[in-house]
Formats: sequence, C-alpha cells, structure tokens
Amino acid sequence: MVKVYRKDLGFGEGTDGQNYYESDADGKFGGISLEQLIANGYTTNPTEADVGRAEAGGSIFTGVDTAADYVDSPVVSQETDGPQTPEVAEDTEIVDIDLKGIPSGAEFWNFNGQIGIIYRIPGDPNATPLRYTSSQEDLISLLGPVESKNVKFVTPSDEDWNRSLVFGNSIELYDPAIVDPTRNPWESFVGAVEKQAAVRPWLKSEEMLYLLAESTLEGRTVTDAEWESTDWWRTHTKAEREWLLLAQQVNPDTGDIMNKDALEKLYDDRITIKNAMTEAGIYNISDDVVDWVSEKFTTGVWSGNYTNEQIKLLSDPEMPGDVDTGLQTFINEGGVTFDTTRAGEQEVKDLVSKWWGPIFGGNVKDSQIEEWAGMLRNDPNGQIKLQETLKNSKKTLYPEYDADLTYEEIASPWRGFVQNAWGQSVDDSSNVMQEVIKLNDTVKANEYLFKQGIQQNIGKPVSEAISAMNAAFGSGQRSRLNG
Repeated sequence: MVKVYRKDLGFGEGTDGQNYYESDADGKFGGISLEQLIANGYTTNPTEADVGRAEAGGSIFTGVDTAADYVDSPVVSQETDGPQTPEVAEDTEIVDIDLKGIPSGAEFWNFNGQIGIIYRIPGDPNATPLRYTSSQEDLISLLGPVESKNVKFVTPSDEDWNRSLVFGNSIELYDPAIVDPTRNPWESFVGAVEKQAAVRPWLKSEEMLYLLAESTLEGRTVTDAEWESTDWWRTHTKAEREWLLLAQQVNPDTGDIMNKDALEKLYDDRITIKNAMTEAGIYNISDDVVDWVSEKFTTGVWSGNYTNEQIKLLSDPEMPGDVDTGLQTFINEGGVTFDTTRAGEQEVKDLVSKWWGPIFGGNVKDSQIEEWAGMLRNDPNGQIKLQETLKNSKKTLYPEYDADLTYEEIASPWRGFVQNAWGQSVDDSSNVMQEVIKLNDTVKANEYLFKQGIQQNIGKPVSEAISAMNAAFGSGQRSRLNG
C-alpha cells in the first residue's frame, strides 16, 4: 500500500487520522495520481514529511488541529553540579507514564534540543546511561499525542550527555525483534550474546561487554589497543588474551561469528580432549562434558597441565587432588554418569606385556596390576621403577637373553623362524613358540619344530619327512609313515 506524506498534512486529516494518505484500490489518491501529488509537494518518504512540521505552515497550523495539540512539552531546565552517578541524581525524573511497547524505567533528556530516551545499565556503579536518539515527533508516534504531552524532560550535565552510550534510535527501541519490551535494553543485549559467552568468556565481563556493544553500534570491531587497555586484559593469562584476539573476528567470507582459524581450533581442541579422556579410561562420557572441558581449554581458562590433571581426576576418583568446582557442579547438576577404568592400569598391562610377553604378562593378578598402577599415579618416577622391576624379573623368565631386550625384541625374529619351519604362523602364547624362544638355538629349535610338526601333523614338516624317506627307501614307505 503506497503512502504519501506532506508536512502541512496534520494528524487527523489523513487516512485513519494519520499524517499520510494511502492509495485507493485503483492506485490513486481520491482520484489524484501519485505523480500529481508529488508535483504538489507530497512525498513517499516519511522522514521528509517530518521536516518542518512544527514550523509555520507545518501540520500544527492546518486549521484542523490546534497548536496546543502539538506544541513541544516544556523543558525542565535544572542546574546540576556534576555527572549523575553513581546513582540516578535527584534532578533526573523517571516519568511514570504508559510507555506502551517500550521498556519501562526510561528517563527523557533534552540536551540543547537533542532528545534522548535513557536507560541505565543495571548494577553498574557508574549508572552508565544508554541513549536512544529521538525527536518530539518520534515520542508522539511512540507514546501517542496525549501521553507524549505528559513526558517531563530533564537537562543532563555535559559530562553525562557525553558519556551516554548511543544504543540505537527510538524506532529500534519500539521494535520487539530488537529490544525485548519486558526487559531493560541492556539485558536484551546481554541476552543476545549469552550464547557466545561459553567460547568468548570475556563477554561475561561488563567492562568488555560495554566495549563490544559500543563498537558494534558504531559498525566496527574493537581494536587490539582497546582490548589491551582494559582491566580484563591485565588480569588474564596470555592464552586467554590470544584466544580473544583470534576469536573476536567474524568470518569475512561466510559471516559466521568466528573466522576459520578460530573455528578450526575449537573443533581440533574438542577432538584432542575427547581422545585424552578415552586414553585415560573414561568411556560413555556425555558430549556436554567434553564440550565444557574443551571450551575451558580452548579459551585459555584452563592451561594444558590443569586440563590433563582434571581428566586424570575424572578417570580415577581415588587419585589425590580435587576436581574443578565448576566441572563438578556441571556434572552433578546435569546428572552426568560415565564409566572409568583406574588410571594407569592399562599402561601397566602394556608394560607387563612388553617385557614379559603374553604368557607371563597375561597371568598377573589384578591386585598386582592395581598396586603398580597406584605407583604410576603417585610417583613421578613410577614408570621407571616399574620397568626396572619387570626387566629384573624377565632375567629369570628368559635367562638366555640380554637383560635390556624386551619380550617383543626377543620374540620377533623367532616368529619368522617358526613360520619358515612350519609354513604357517604360530601364536606367541602356544607352548611350541615359547619353547623355541627359550631354546635360543637355531639347530635345537629346528630339531624341536620338526618333531613337533610330525606329531601335530603339520603340513610342511610332514611333507619334508615323506620326501626324505622316499629318497632313502622308496615310495613304499609312505604308507607306513601315514600309517
């Protein structure tokens, strides 16, 4: 629907009492074409229509409305001794009127003819003013002709006006898609960025959020110098500051809230944390816990060492140390459950198998595994001590070999030897393989494998034996061998 405006068209004259005419069904305005109306001084731009409406010849002097209906409300001029902080000063009057669609708690300022609708940041000791720019006509549109006349203005000090943060205009203030009318505008802004605070923890600082809000409304990003001038910057770690500089930039190609490098770090760190939990023996853990821990790690709130220790504490509740209070609260409130194996037990089993092999290493009592795992957890030199213990014990298990050789180093060449002799691989846990290893003599091992091969009817030894007998006695002996 096309609307045409004119500054000398008063409220009450136009369509439905507005200061504009809407087109008829035929696209004209009371039989007059749009082109003719524009030639006669009308416009389709509502901003142009407002210019000069309070001047002579403007809408308040049409003969339909009276000047009293539209005259500006008198400005209450009061002396102030300084900025109206930290609390709302006595000369700042919060008008108790029906604000309709805009949030309650507004102050109305008039500073040298500039009108501002003011809100304060809740809990801010400086009572920082948030300013929405306005005009008398905007107030009439927002509040209505009657209500707008009841607005009482105050004159702020120069300092208060200059330190007020322009947060938008009155049209945005009235738009529920931008500002929640049930909440202070600052709370609406905070709510919009709360979802980002997990991976941008500096947004939990009011000082940093104020800086971000200011730069956002100015259509720019916060400069490094501005970040570095804050108390937050001075009181946080190098890792936290580096993440801030990386994660503050949006992706210029896609418009995502983070650039490619920051998103890749988020994803890669999450994989690292999940793998670390699995390796520590934590299973079936909630993705929410993985996300929570990885976000602390990525953002620099937790150092690498602290993160590793927390993962160990989760995997082994009996390990000395305390689970991070925030992590414990997150787990408790979320009813998170997961399975763990005692930290260090798998490492012990791997070391035992490495030095003792599958036979001796596979028969160690659980109580012994637990004892050695405790040594690894609580003694910085625990792994070295355990390896010395296993190495010394290996001397009695495999006395034919050098003490520094692991079971794997001993068994590896003999596996190929046995496979060549029998034409098939043999499991390390078999008696045959263990006997060959203990013999540690190729001649004796060949004789042993040949005899065992015949007894166990292994293809290659049997075939070789038949060939040897045929050569010595003729083919007639085959039936006796197969007997």
